[in-house]
Amino acid sequence: MADRVFLTTAQLRALPEYSTSLPTGTTPGKQWRRAERPWHNRLTDQWLLGEYGEPYPEGHQYHGQIPIFWKPIVVTDAPRVWPRHIRVPLRVITR
Repeated sequence: MADRVFLTTAQLRALPEYSTSLPTGTTPGKQWRRAERPWHNRLTDQWLLGEYGEPYPEGHQYHGQIPIFWKPIVVTDAPRVWPRHIRVPLRVITR
């Protein structure tokens, strides 16, 4: 598996979202987020971090092009969700 990036919810929301396009400007180190499956119509909790790298050097097959590196994002403070097949009994709490 590729390296993962660990972010809080606030850090994730602070990244600009480009799920169906790429950001303008190709400054090395520029970061953004995109939904892992942006063609689905549902909201997702699976995100990828995109980052522009340094341009390929002279003599390289892709000389002059800017690479994009993708890493899965793990949200460290995401709420835990029970799987759908598990039933959790509700309790009434009285004071």
